Amino acid sequence: MAVSYKPKVILVYVKIPDHLSSLSKLVELDLGENSLTGTIPAWIGNFSSLYVLRLPENNFQGSVPGGLGRLSRLGFFSLSVNNLSGTIPPQIYNISSIYIFSVADNQLHGSLPTDVGFTLPNLQRFFGSGNNFTGPIPESFSNASQLRALDLDQNGLTGTVPQNLANLQGLHWLNLGHNSLGKGMDGDLSFLNFLANCTSLEFLALLCNNFGGVLPSSIANLSTQLSTLAMGGNKIHGNVPTGIENLVNLYFLGLENNYLGGAIPSEVGNLVHLTKLDLSKNKISSKIPTTLETCISLEYLYLDGNSFEGVIPQTLKNLRGLEDIDLSHNKLSGHIPEFLSKLLALKHLNISYNDFEGEVPSEGIFANASAISIFGNEKLCGGVQELNLSQCSSKHPKFMAGLDGIEVMNSLD
Repeated sequence: MAVSYKPKVILVYVKIPDHLSSLSKLVELDLGENSLTGTIPAWIGNFSSLYVLRLPENNFQGSVPGGLGRLSRLGFFSLSVNNLSGTIPPQIYNISSIYIFSVADNQLHGSLPTDVGFTLPNLQRFFGSGNNFTGPIPESFSNASQLRALDLDQNGLTGTVPQNLANLQGLHWLNLGHNSLGKGMDGDLSFLNFLANCTSLEFLALLCNNFGGVLPSSIANLSTQLSTLAMGGNKIHGNVPTGIENLVNLYFLGLENNYLGGAIPSEVGNLVHLTKLDLSKNKISSKIPTTLETCISLEYLYLDGNSFEGVIPQTLKNLRGLEDIDLSHNKLSGHIPEFLSKLLALKHLNISYNDFEGEVPSEGIFANASAISIFGNEKLCGGVQELNLSQCSSKHPKFMAGLDGIEVMNSLD
């Protein structure tokens, strides 16, 4: 029996044709993912029955028409991924039936209304990332009790994160990255003490802000459903809390570019689903924990730019899925473990600027000079020709360092 496929029709109009304005009883207008240009027609505001307005991923320019505020039955509102500018007309924020509000990836500016959670009480998803919004995060978002996703990434938001967001017990997604939140001071992360109430939280991104202070131990009380915790690029100091082990479903842990010190807690080994661990560019000064061997899902390990000491633990040989390892700019020493050449998934290895010594392996990833970086280890030798290292000294006992030549010869008798 033949299977019939119904491909999506791609419009080729330069702009939305004006003859559509006669469709006065239109309930759904979906022209997303096309190549439409020009401005959004103001006559769309005359569609009094419109429930879905979906125009994302086009090339619309100009401002958002104020007439859209007349769409009193609108539930789904999406203008994401265009080139829209100006501010969002306040009338749109007063359409109480809207449950999806998406204007991400435009050039919109202005502040978010302080009462947005009251005027849009049915909100389930609010996507405003990739714009130029400024001002604080409205505390009234907590009034939209059905809110499941709040994404305000890549804006110019300032101030503190409202503690009452913890009232959103159904919140799954909270992305506040790439803003100017926090004051670089103790207490900036106190709102984490309350987010434990969001027992469905799966994604939490606070990276690239101005959060200071220590990482509170209450992080251990966050939802066990959490799969992503991204807090890199802030001013967080202190240690990584041992309670991190409670986040048993964590896939991504990013704390890079902070001022964290001390040691990685051995309990990190309990994160058996962890795929990416990024603790790069901190002030961590300890040995690489051997317990990482139980993070059997680990694919990306970034510990560069710290003060790790000692050797690369042999236990890491159990991480057969490792694809990318960066241990550069630390104080690691000893020989390069042979097991690294046997990790079949490994595609990139950077161990530059440490204190490794001895012969560089020539098999596995080490056979591809472009896949490894070993600069700044003056005691290394051998390896493939493309590395341009000096040949290693003979391994005959008479050349063994630390023994008197006569004693060596005597030992051969």
